[in-house]
Amino acid sequence: MEAFEAYPPALQQSYDVLLLLLLLELLLQASLHTGTVIQCVGFKVGASWGAALAGLQERPAGEVARSPLPEFDKEKAWRAVVVQMAQ
Repeated sequence: MEAFEAYPPALQQSYDVLLLLLLLELLLQASLHTGTVIQCVGFKVGASWGAALAGLQERPAGEVARSPLPEFDKEKAWRAVVVQMAQ
């Protein structure tokens, strides 16, 4: 602790400014993280709400139902991620 007290005031001031900048960066990061979480929750809620509304809608007479989406291949997607990370 005595070593820090021996620093010149100008150097101590620069550390204070650096600390302030780091704290502002943390505040910015926290606000961006919060915004991302809010958007993700809104997307999930909107998707589930949209799916519920789509299920309630009736098809006009004569319209054929579409086939369901193909099954998602997790193994293929994981291999693609590994290849992308290796590049």
